[in-house]
Amino acid sequence: VLVIGFGFFPVAKVGDSYIYYREMQKLTRAAETFKSSLNTSPFKEELDQAADVRKAALGELIQERVIRDAFGEFGGIPQKEIDENIAKVLGGSDPQKLKEAARRLYAMSYDDFKKYVILPKVEEVLLQGKVEASGKNYEDWLSEKMGSTQVSIYLLPYKWDGGELKNK
Repeated sequence: VLVIGFGFFPVAKVGDSYIYYREMQKLTRAAETFKSSLNTSPFKEELDQAADVRKAALGELIQERVIRDAFGEFGGIPQKEIDENIAKVLGGSDPQKLKEAARRLYAMSYDDFKKYVILPKVEEVLLQGKVEASGKNYEDWLSEKMGSTQVSIYLLPYKWDGGELKNK
């Protein structure tokens, strides 16, 4: 009962890594909160078209796992390098203002904001640099990686097809 109540059950498997319901829900809630905070913005029409926020959140989590799994192909990315880049991104910002922005814009704690918003983007930028340094086009490489990764979806109305998350 606790497993279900707290969302500790997998909704997808990407390679050897699981994505849990609670992770997807955190990103879904963050995206919905952000979307509602921009309701009067020039992006309103574009945001209204992204109706299936849960699907988009799951798609982001799948891409993050594919990226993280690919680190090994390029000799890994040391945690120190990741931490230094996160510090650069957040450097010069008032921690209290960042905490408040994370809470108001994303309905997330500061730690979750760093884990689910900042960290994946930093990892992607670092990996993109390694891919391009090897002489490959990052977008093509990522598309190929997404298409060749084994992804299983559980209990949700989606399927993984050719590197894309689609409705069943």
